[in-house]
Amino acid sequence: MDRAQRNFLETFPIFAAAVLLLEVLDRTGSALGVWGAGLYLAGRVLFLPLYAAGLPWIRTFSWNAATLGLALVLAAVVAG
Repeated sequence: MDRAQRNFLETFPIFAAAVLLLEVLDRTGSALGVWGAGLYLAGRVLFLPLYAAGLPWIRTFSWNAATLGLALVLAAVVAG
C-alpha cells in the first residue's frame, strides 16, 4: 500500500499543475481536458482498491487509464 501511495504522490502534482494551467489559460472546457481529467481520476480511484486486492492485471489497466488521462490533460495544455 505504501508503494501505491508513493506512486500517486508522484503523478498527482503533475496532474494538479496541468489542471490549474488549463484554468489559468481558460481552456477548462476542452474535450481533451475533460476526458483526461475524468480518466485520471477514475483510474486513480480504482487503483488503490485493486492494489489492495492483489489484482495485478486489472490494477495495471487502471494505472494505464490514469496515465492516459494525464497525457490527455497535458495535450490539452499544449493544444491551445
